[in-house]
Amino acid sequence: MINLTPEISDADKERLSAIAEYEGTNFSTLVSLSGLSKTDDFIGADLSNVDFSNSDLRGFNFTDADLSGCYGVSFQIDETTNLTGANVSSSIFALEKEKREFFSMHKDHLALFTRLQKEYWTTGALWVGENLRRTSKNFEASAKIAKYLYASVKDETYKNQILYGIRSTFRTEEEYKEFLLNQLIDPQITQRSLRGVIDILGKRFASDPVVNRILLLHLGHENKDIRKLCIPPVMTRRFFSQNRDAIFTRIKNESDPFLRMTYTQHFAANAGPRAAQLLFNEDKKAYHDYAVPIDDRLFFGFVRGAVRAQKIARKAARIQKGMNVSMGTDVRYDEVVEAMDFFEPELRRFRDMGLPLKLAYSVDGFKRQLRAVREDIIEVE
Repeated sequence: MINLTPEISDADKERLSAIAEYEGTNFSTLVSLSGLSKTDDFIGADLSNVDFSNSDLRGFNFTDADLSGCYGVSFQIDETTNLTGANVSSSIFALEKEKREFFSMHKDHLALFTRLQKEYWTTGALWVGENLRRTSKNFEASAKIAKYLYASVKDETYKNQILYGIRSTFRTEEEYKEFLLNQLIDPQITQRSLRGVIDILGKRFASDPVVNRILLLHLGHENKDIRKLCIPPVMTRRFFSQNRDAIFTRIKNESDPFLRMTYTQHFAANAGPRAAQLLFNEDKKAYHDYAVPIDDRLFFGFVRGAVRAQKIARKAARIQKGMNVSMGTDVRYDEVVEAMDFFEPELRRFRDMGLPLKLAYSVDGFKRQLRAVREDIIEVE
């Protein structure tokens, strides 16, 4: 009987042992442990759908390799990474290969791109916005250079300024919007870059159906600064009316008190001047945090503040029209009594509209508050 068991060298045994003991999935680390050559062993290889997260891919030769569908974050790549002939469709390498092919055909643009990469962020960002299209002579080239520049710059401040500055390099607003949307699928996007993208999308493209869904999704983002950027565009009248249920679902789950007050402020702007007058807390000089129960004391303060706001608004309107103003702005007992009957149903209406107000006051409690301050309730200078 012939023994066909292959002989394994001590070196191979050490490599197999190291691979077996390694618990991670880092591609470049596994290549190093296995003893494979990064310059020879991946030519024409099938590496489709591989996760290259945190891998150092400098010096790898992926000539004619299948890199389609590859993904990952925080990987390293430079000019020593060979992508010649590689299939990079739907891959993290697609933009890098496109950039190389573009500059190989337009070497005059490469010098411009290289110079912009090294610019100090203030002058560079202004230069991009004002001069890139003019220097490159056409929209197609300027948009490509802008896109490659944004992807290659590492300084967060410069990168964010470029994001705002390159709008004029695109032929149309639609192309600029598509560029912004493409940034959202970048697995390496930073929180700061994401804030910039969401800010621009919300200010310029909130009515677009795709952007609409993105803003609603990011209302639940873990970063409160990103959630804050989404509130103004989603609470505009048209957006709000079209997405009321989805927005209120997010409102009910908001954990940050400042953002809850921001929601109340924009809700009041939609609901009309009565809401703005009633939901603004005069004592705190801020809109009501809807997670805080409105007890007897708060309800009394709301009504008193709303009456005060109405009187100030009427006086300001008279002054603006050049009319003789003799009316006072002090709030009297009888005015607060009368206003309670008007504003109490308003609070319930706001709750019925979806704002999750916690109404814990009573009419009797309101009257007790009134009796405590029967004379001049408050005086406005």
